[in-house]
Amino acid sequence: MNLLGSFAERLINAREKKNLTQKQLAEKLGITPTRLNYWEKGKREPNIEMIGKLAEALDVSPDSLMGWEYYDRQNADQIKTIHKYLNFNEFLEQAGYIVKENILKWHWEDEDDPFQRVQVPDEWEIVLSKDGHEATFTEKEFDDLQSSAKAFAIAVIEGKFFKRVVEQQK
Repeated sequence: MNLLGSFAERLINAREKKNLTQKQLAEKLGITPTRLNYWEKGKREPNIEMIGKLAEALDVSPDSLMGWEYYDRQNADQIKTIHKYLNFNEFLEQAGYIVKENILKWHWEDEDDPFQRVQVPDEWEIVLSKDGHEATFTEKEFDDLQSSAKAFAIAVIEGKFFKRVVEQQK
């Protein structure tokens, strides 16, 4: 079995042990159920940031989720703390936004087997609402928005950090 397939199995097992549906876990992670479904089917892999979020949401170590033997508890705790603050949807909600996803296109997975048949979204949009206003984004646009917000936040933090370093060196 390849590593991706093994990851998919470990992900499914961890999710089921927490008694979470794909939709519930996707909401906790701030992603679409489609993305989670692709990981569980072994069609795609999450990035390292998402592995940390998955591990935190499922209460497992990133190493065990990935099938690695070595596990440094201190690093895992640091990763959990970092990812707690990186959840973009949570950040938006704290800023007063309402985040919704609308499925635009979908298909049936395992269409030949009625017991395994699953409706899988192919394309969706993310709708942000605040103060009676609404804006719609494609998944790509929303990912870009998230990346830009994180880059801006890091720039602000670094600016304040180095300003404080200079002040304290005087």
